Amino acid sequence: MPPLARRFDILLIEDNEVDVGLTIAAFRDGLVDAHVHRVEDGEEAMAFLMHSDAYADAAHRDLVILDLSLPKVWRQ
Repeated sequence: MPPLARRFDILLIEDNEVDVGLTIAAFRDGLVDAHVHRVEDGEEAMAFLMHSDAYADAAHRDLVILDLSLPKVWRQ
């Protein structure tokens, strides 16, 4: 008997629409049952991860995919 499959919650932090489409297509084509939550910048990402503001009820994610050249990201 195959193991029970479950849906994965993935946080995609990406500001480029083309890259978002390619990422979602890759999960679909790989037959990965995933719900992709998308935010566009570092401030939104932190709000999602900290469950603050509009993301108070955000899903706990199984995977985070991060665009390293995002706008509104802290640099130290």
